[in-house]
Amino acid sequence: MPPSVLLNRVVIFWRKSMTGFLDRQLEREPPNRPAKRRVVNAKKIMVMITGIVGAGLAAAYVLLSPFFAMPLYNNFLFYPRLYDEDRYGETVLEGVTRKEVFFTTSDQKKLHGWLFRLPRSSEVVLVHHGNAGNLSSRLSLAATLLRNGASVFLYDYRGYGRSCDASPDIEGICQDGISAYDYLVKQEAFQPAKVVQYGESIGTGVACHVLQRRESGGLILQSGFSSLPAISKERLGFLNIYPTFLFPSNCLDNVAALRKTHPPLLILHGSEDATIPCWHSQVMYKEALEPKKLVLLGGTDHNNVGQVDPDIFGNALAEFFKNLPNS
Repeated sequence: MPPSVLLNRVVIFWRKSMTGFLDRQLEREPPNRPAKRRVVNAKKIMVMITGIVGAGLAAAYVLLSPFFAMPLYNNFLFYPRLYDEDRYGETVLEGVTRKEVFFTTSDQKKLHGWLFRLPRSSEVVLVHHGNAGNLSSRLSLAATLLRNGASVFLYDYRGYGRSCDASPDIEGICQDGISAYDYLVKQEAFQPAKVVQYGESIGTGVACHVLQRRESGGLILQSGFSSLPAISKERLGFLNIYPTFLFPSNCLDNVAALRKTHPPLLILHGSEDATIPCWHSQVMYKEALEPKKLVLLGGTDHNNVGQVDPDIFGNALAEFFKNLPNS
């Protein structure tokens, strides 16, 4: 139900309830009390009730906003898949044996990852995955990236896969992304300028968050959104009653990040994506500084990027890596 219709129904219900209440109160007035006095009392009651109800509605409005009630909205944002032994059996990808790693975030959360280190490759792609599944769901993507000559690091946010048992939230997954980057640079000795950020869906927000805080050699955004408030209002219509300042302070504003200086950028999006429509990527591309490229994948939705037309997807990645500085 549209928010305007719901609000109108609430107002009508409130008016009817108040009218009935006032009628009952006036019936209790002594019959010999002057009519003027009875009207004055009725007005006082009306003002008092209006103030109480108005204050209650205002409090509910604020307290149910994403800024204050984000733990509630996280149920709509995150769909983690826990560890499933049957999905973790593939240890070799494109001839590269994975390295099982665990690393710790700045707030002492233990995260799990797989590093596919390609011999003689200095570049590594740090994959920030979407809000569903876990790293085992990204093996096809990892294989494509390996074929393009780059090492690949898949990791899981808190609450996903074999990472720590904690409830994911926006601040948490952004912190996880920073920690994954720091692990690659400090523990695996990759050069900062050789780290390519790859964000998928909500992971595009994490990728842009990391990009603004750590040096990177490239940025790939797949099926991303322009900002968290924009996609939230589109997916949950009632959130349109809230201004941007009543969303979390970290609103994953990808457009704002791309308006600043950034490394080479590739934006990929399915033209038939109904989860995050491709206009989000078109807006990001329009607002982003150069160097940038947008590739819309025809006949592709949110969950089959790279599968409908793997050649176009693979060629876009190949061209991107070929044109990276010092590649």
